[in-house]
Amino acid sequence: MVALELCTVKSFSKAPVEDSVVCSYLLLLAMLVNREEDVQELRARGLLKGGGGLTNEEALHFFTSFQSLRFGPCYNRVMRGIEIYKENRRMQTKLYAFCYNNKKIIAAVLTGIGVLVGIIGTLLSIKKSF
Repeated sequence: MVALELCTVKSFSKAPVEDSVVCSYLLLLAMLVNREEDVQELRARGLLKGGGGLTNEEALHFFTSFQSLRFGPCYNRVMRGIEIYKENRRMQTKLYAFCYNNKKIIAAVLTGIGVLVGIIGTLLSIKKSF
């Protein structure tokens, strides 16, 4: 399908979006694959089924060979959407990363605050009873 797309479309920049879908999909998929473990993860998640009997190493070589394909309007649209998403979610991503990396410390601090609030509440109730 890639060969047909490359042979039938002379210029992706002037072609409709639909004419560059296969190359764009494979370029995006090739961006996810840098190591043999990535191929294995794609197989485990069901994104890569069968594979024609290729080992993980052969599949990695297969995907890395796609990195020289032409960029089409479909690829550019997806990449632009990813950049817009990253810009809009930058603060939320940083907050999530901070909470994820420091979850034990945050839990300990919140537990400590809960204990202090409990102790103070108990002391205040004892004081009121006297």
